[in-house]
Amino acid sequence: MTPPVTPPSASTYTASAQYAYVSTSVGLIDEYSISTAGVWSEIGRTPTVGAPTGIAIAIDPQHRFVYAIGGSDASSTIYMFTVTPGTGILLPTSPASIDIPGLYSQGIAVDGLGKYVYTADTDSDTATSLVINQTTGVLTPTSVSSAATDKEPSGVTTDPSGKYVYVANKGDGYISQYVIDPNTGNLTPNNPASAVGADGPFAGTINAAGTFYYSPDQAGTTITVLALNPATGILSQVASGRIQTGDGPTSVALTQSGKFAYVTNRTESTLSGFSVDPTSGLLTSLGNTFIPGGENPTNIVVDPGNELAYVGCAGSSLVTIFGIESGGQLIQVGSATTDGGPEAIVLVPR
Repeated sequence: MTPPVTPPSASTYTASAQYAYVSTSVGLIDEYSISTAGVWSEIGRTPTVGAPTGIAIAIDPQHRFVYAIGGSDASSTIYMFTVTPGTGILLPTSPASIDIPGLYSQGIAVDGLGKYVYTADTDSDTATSLVINQTTGVLTPTSVSSAATDKEPSGVTTDPSGKYVYVANKGDGYISQYVIDPNTGNLTPNNPASAVGADGPFAGTINAAGTFYYSPDQAGTTITVLALNPATGILSQVASGRIQTGDGPTSVALTQSGKFAYVTNRTESTLSGFSVDPTSGLLTSLGNTFIPGGENPTNIVVDPGNELAYVGCAGSSLVTIFGIESGGQLIQVGSATTDGGPEAIVLVPR
């Protein structure tokens, strides 16, 4: 791997994240430290032994444990790691992995309290729930570990309160919605059990306040805004909530402040930027599209300090680094190379 590309001049943006982990299309997790100026430097790479190309990744909200999942013709496997304090290096747990039902698991998420892990399997139309050992990070299935989804689940999202789980289903456009049993982690379908999302929804994003869900239509050119009732977990359509993006939106990231949202448009290799109405959740275009600095942007995350954004460009084996201006505009300030196409990014704050 070549060294990261440094910004052409001194950065005026400050990074609040200290480490980043990037799952890649070649079955590696690339590990980076992040300087306060937002420059990424590789500190390691972790193979997920036997993993297929393309894995999803998640981190617990306390930033102690990292989980990566991939499916193959034989099984689906979750690879489990601890984050080393002070260095950020990932170390395998013992055991280092756990096999779960299903052959093509695409999504993984940790609940908002850091107690449970949830996955979705496209092949079997099921979601699986597991308990996190709070000392070791090792996962074990919950007492009732399987829940039916709608057709062809493609991503899992949990709300910040740790009460609810949502599974996007690209096969029929529905979002399966569940209530978490706080004592066991088992999932119970909400009532209704499904909400209408985008036409071909990919993994959705929930704002930091836990009041809106944003559903990208990877097969089209829109994202759908749904209201999330914090008391019940039910998703509902928002009037005028179908928002135009570029072609093939795959991920949505919001600033922690809730002021801005950004969308990766994988098919046309652009980024869309929006301001966010805090009352309605609706998005207003910032007036132009942004060039991601690489091909096929697939995933975007916003630094916790709201000053930087990181974009995984699957077609270029790059993570591109953007400064966020006061009006929400994105300015590219650097990039970092990855082993294969970056599939997903998670961060550890300072």
